[in-house]
Amino acid sequence: MKYYIITYEIHEQLYDYSELKDSIRSISDDYQHPFKSLWFIKTDETLDIKKICDELTEKINPACDKLYIAEIGGPDICHTGWMPKTMWNWFKKSTNI
Repeated sequence: MKYYIITYEIHEQLYDYSELKDSIRSISDDYQHPFKSLWFIKTDETLDIKKICDELTEKINPACDKLYIAEIGGPDICHTGWMPKTMWNWFKKSTNI
């Protein structure tokens, strides 16, 4: 199992970002979106994050928006924070937290 994080800072008042969000949802059926600009993706596949970044960049305005994607680990991921219970339950499905 692999985990990825996608986060962005976008200027929603200037553009329609529904295509960006739809593209992120299409990466995997198993994702969480706990904050307005933060997504966690879980998949059995190794993703080409450069390719995904290129595809998502087409959906934003690179002149004023920011985008960050990273693999954040597997089942032994170490993390903590204050998030909704549904987020922690999602992580617990395949980790030992």
